[in-house]
Amino acid sequence: MYLCYDIKGIQKFIFAVPKLKCVIGGSGLIAEFDKLAEELAPEAWIFSGGGRGAFECSDAAAVGELDKALVKQAHQRGLDIRIGVDRSLTRAAQHADRLYPFRPPNIAGHPCALSGLWPVAKGEGKGRGRDIHSLIGSRIERARRDDLGVDILKSLRSLGGIPQELENFQLQFFKNVSPDKDDEPEDYDEAMAARAALGNRNRWAVIAMDGNDMGRQFRAFETEALKNSQPGVALSDASLQGWLPEMSRQLARCTREAFLAALADVIAAWAEDTCKEDRDANRTPFAACAIPGTNDVVLPFRPLILGGDDVVLLCHCSYAMRFVETMASRFEQLSRDAAQNSKTSLWPATAGRLTISAGVLFSKVTFPLHMAIPYAESLLGNAKARYRAGPDAGQPTPAAVDWDVVTDSLLDTPAARRNRELRFRDEELACEVRLTRRPYVLRADGQNPDLPALRELAKKLQQLPPSVRSRILPALQGNWSDRVAFVASLAKRHKLLMELLWEGGDPRGSQWVPFDTGQETGLPDALLLLEEEHRIARPTVTHELTT
Repeated sequence: MYLCYDIKGIQKFIFAVPKLKCVIGGSGLIAEFDKLAEELAPEAWIFSGGGRGAFECSDAAAVGELDKALVKQAHQRGLDIRIGVDRSLTRAAQHADRLYPFRPPNIAGHPCALSGLWPVAKGEGKGRGRDIHSLIGSRIERARRDDLGVDILKSLRSLGGIPQELENFQLQFFKNVSPDKDDEPEDYDEAMAARAALGNRNRWAVIAMDGNDMGRQFRAFETEALKNSQPGVALSDASLQGWLPEMSRQLARCTREAFLAALADVIAAWAEDTCKEDRDANRTPFAACAIPGTNDVVLPFRPLILGGDDVVLLCHCSYAMRFVETMASRFEQLSRDAAQNSKTSLWPATAGRLTISAGVLFSKVTFPLHMAIPYAESLLGNAKARYRAGPDAGQPTPAAVDWDVVTDSLLDTPAARRNRELRFRDEELACEVRLTRRPYVLRADGQNPDLPALRELAKKLQQLPPSVRSRILPALQGNWSDRVAFVASLAKRHKLLMELLWEGGDPRGSQWVPFDTGQETGLPDALLLLEEEHRIARPTVTHELTT
């Protein structure tokens, strides 16, 4: 008998309270539950992670005991849980029809002063003179402990991933960047150190990453297993059970090790840049990023999710693309090595290697995470879908990245925004014009645009005065005659624009690329990255409490 569980409404649970420390605590509760699930029945455990898990139980009695234990532990953390039981592992996972919603044991009380969660019994929990719901108190406690962050930093030290400049400091990831009047004094000190680490800018990058082609692996495994089975005999779950745990463990290991390698790389880059800035300004290195009265330095990174092949990271804007590129490269290499060293065909659909793609949203730190993270995940979905390989391609989908910048408080979808601002029909040329080529593959791949080439274009555009760069996108949004007139008006002083964007005859500008129904350019994508670099280079944060 197989038992599978699924935590219901994970996103809603994590973002129920839109304060960063509560988000950290909510994510920590789910990770804690997955780890505990393995410990409840280690002899029956197949896999667990990301709020899902599977077990093979010996009989109905064992299923009943495990069912009760999982529900009890889920409800202690305020989680809704679904459980599926079947003789088929696939059906148990797909048809988890036993729903056990969390219900408060006592409905007498009043709403939580911090979150609005109801009910709070009088004197149940105190915070700055207010009654706090016990589940919210549990989130805050886990955020303070930061089990995920402590574990990651411990691993980095053991692997030699901490740069020499930071060896003598106690390090931590930021937990708060927007303190308010109800926070503890130490929360305020941490938040100010975190803002200094983020460059004294009220911005960060929200990174979402996920492995490509996992569905193809399951289909390919079933196809191969059926080929090797006896005629007339259906594929048994025994063969799937032999492959799935090993595949899940290796996938999680590749993700974690690639994450550690990428994080070590950006921490080293940040430490070097910070030391140089502090020396140039005659300041003590890392003094601004240290919590007063301690030897603790706050890093400008915050891992929120690291499990299976899923990653969510809040990151200093200047190092987001570097993190994504490093992790994608390392992940692919690790997956190849794992396949070569395994007795099991780990990734049967993709020639023994995996890739991972990313979505990156640059936004204000005050932009609600319950909106920012889904938006980053939608950008990730764009990157995965744009270059997705067919089911019989035999090669992995290329690693890709899509990104966007938010400067206001209103979001729609990446597609709606780009269709409104960056895609239109030029009636003079009777063709479609696209002013973006996002998403990009992370390395050159045939005819696909690649990120390193875009970075080189951005370096060229830095030669232009900011006043000229700011006029390029509005000019490109006009019809053909308007675009030609704009480039011609500046061609004498800025020949680079002529080389890149000329449409009035031969030779044509190098940044215009034809496609079936029109032409496109990636030049505004390079401008977008330059604009974000310009923002992050101008500190504007004030050390005042948010009311």
